[in-house]
Amino acid sequence: MRSIARTFLVLTIFFLTCGPVAAALQASAHADEANRAEAERLWELAIKAKGGRERLHAVNNLQMSVREKYWWMLKRFTLIEENLSVFPGKFWEWNDQRGSIFGFSIRLHNFDQDLHWSYLDRGKGGSLTRILEGGRAAL
Repeated sequence: MRSIARTFLVLTIFFLTCGPVAAALQASAHADEANRAEAERLWELAIKAKGGRERLHAVNNLQMSVREKYWWMLKRFTLIEENLSVFPGKFWEWNDQRGSIFGFSIRLHNFDQDLHWSYLDRGKGGSLTRILEGGRAAL
C-alpha cells in the first residue's frame, strides 16, 4: 500500500511540474513564431525600401572589407579581410592575421566548376590545398 501511495505522489508531482513546463515551451514556440513573422515583415519592408525584388536580383557581386584590431594572449593583432562574391557561384577571400595562429590565407570557391582551394601560411611556409571534397569540408 505504501508503494502505491509513493507512486501516486511521484506521478502527481511529475504532472504538476510538467504542466507549467509544457505551457512555457508552448509560449516560447508561439513567441518564436511571432518573432519570425515580424522579422519576415521587416525584411520585406527593407527589400521594398531598397527598390524591390527586381533590383535585389539584379545584384551580381558583393564586396566586403574588414579592418579590425584585437587582443590575443596580451598581444595586439590586426585582422584584415577582403571578400568578393560574384553571383551566382564564385567567392574569393583574402584574410591576413599574420602573427597569430590563424596566419595568412586566401580561399577560392567556384561552385560552377566545383573548385574549392585554399592557400594557408601560418609563418612556416604556405601550402595550397583543396578545402572541399564532394560538398563536405575537409578542415
